Amino acid sequence: FWFAWAVYWGVKAVYVGKWRHFILLGLFCGYSVCTKESAAGYVLGLGIAIWIAMVGRDLKVGRSLKEAVLSVFSLKVLGAALVLGLCFAILNGFLAGLEELSNRMDSWRNVTDTFLETYKGQLYLLYDSAKQLCSGLGWPLFIMCVVSVVYCAINDRWKLAFGVGPLLVFYLLVNMNVHLAVPRFLLAGYPGLALLIGKTSAKWLRWKKVPKALRILPVGLVYVLSLLYCIGLDLEMLDDTRVRTEQWFYKNVDRNNVIGAGIYNKVYAPRLHFNGYYLIC
Repeated sequence: FWFAWAVYWGVKAVYVGKWRHFILLGLFCGYSVCTKESAAGYVLGLGIAIWIAMVGRDLKVGRSLKEAVLSVFSLKVLGAALVLGLCFAILNGFLAGLEELSNRMDSWRNVTDTFLETYKGQLYLLYDSAKQLCSGLGWPLFIMCVVSVVYCAINDRWKLAFGVGPLLVFYLLVNMNVHLAVPRFLLAGYPGLALLIGKTSAKWLRWKKVPKALRILPVGLVYVLSLLYCIGLDLEMLDDTRVRTEQWFYKNVDRNNVIGAGIYNKVYAPRLHFNGYYLIC
């Protein structure tokens, strides 16, 4: 969402060029990176694309190549960069002190539980990603997804390529680079898989050789079980023990205390370190 707005203001900045366009470009780029650190790659790519567009714009109006290339070094571009940096610093706790900012930066460095950058490590990463895909979709929808991929591989390879393309690209560019797989990393591939499942389901429901009840039953069962799976996950999150722990600390422990947690990674601990406590893991 934030990055889409950044692209919009980037186009405005290149072809209209008002100060507010550059300021909003920096602001939404900052929001993008703060929402998810992997968006930094997209923001960098957007910056390069904007530079190329600015060069092309200046060449069209008769400026020399050198002048066009150097046009990016302007006060407006500097303003966008400063807004991006300021937005990033504030949203990562800079106003609470450098120590707070350093704690927020943990997700940018020293990532644990990563797979080794070896042939065997990549095989484990692929296997773990498949397990994460299954847990993300739920086993009924995962089985339906596998059936749909096989069906399209036999009957419609072009649509198969279109459907698995987003998942494959994201796996190659993100999972294999960070050597890590978690369910949310695979969300980018869900729309394409949904199209494949929809196509296969539609073909199955139109297959007149099978009685109508037998056509509807498996598809309906998958959809009902998947809905119950989603509802079950939501109900479990309503009583998250980390949230209950946080609420207890807020009521009973002063914010200036040091808290020791018997867990090796702050990611899985109650989010006390985001709310004024000094958490040691």
